[in-house]
Amino acid sequence: MASANASAKFIDNFKRSRPASANLVQFLPFAAAFMCCIDGEISESEIEKISELGKKFLGKKFAKKELIQAVEEVSRLLANFDKTIFEKWEALTLETFSKMNLSSEGEKQALLAFFCELAFADGSVHIKEAQFVDQLSAAINFENPFELQIDNDPKKNHFEMSCWYLEGTVSQGMVVKLLTDVLVQSGFIPVKKRQECLIASARVVTANAEMSMALLGDNKDARKKAFSYFSKEIRNELG
Repeated sequence: MASANASAKFIDNFKRSRPASANLVQFLPFAAAFMCCIDGEISESEIEKISELGKKFLGKKFAKKELIQAVEEVSRLLANFDKTIFEKWEALTLETFSKMNLSSEGEKQALLAFFCELAFADGSVHIKEAQFVDQLSAAINFENPFELQIDNDPKKNHFEMSCWYLEGTVSQGMVVKLLTDVLVQSGFIPVKKRQECLIASARVVTANAEMSMALLGDNKDARKKAFSYFSKEIRNELG
């Protein structure tokens, strides 16, 4: 699948560009984003809670803007859930922490406390969140002193990820849906590839925010030019 290939490429590029020994300030927004996405459901209130926890853990060094960007990127990475991609990103996250130079036992405990609080940020603990904390505990070689009670509701332990956007970027989400619907209805993209098209559209629109606004504007020529551009780019993304 084209979307899976794009996600695998993103992970490989991230791994190559990652410093030999990443520090918490650099990597925590991505790790927090993964934990946020791990149950397949993301809300504005959860993002706000994670931002508060990050600031409590790292102070002013934890930036909400970087967290939001990381959540948008990781949610696109995991959209249309693919087990291989999920496991590859999870392994990369755990490997990064295992190589991290955590200065003390207290810092390791604080890191586990951060992720335990993160797991409960939306009011319940998903089984995958609890499993990740256990794996993190092993990766940093520190026994987790905290206990997480998993929510046994099967509906809450189901995983289905979709792309997430900050509510303030609703217009961007509208453009993504508009492009996808038109491409599918026009026959350019098969109906069975609609989800892949949504993901590809999200990547292309995010990279061209200014042009995407032309699709919602009053200038007919500009709308036509923008659609032609996005149509070509999206189809290239899908291969």
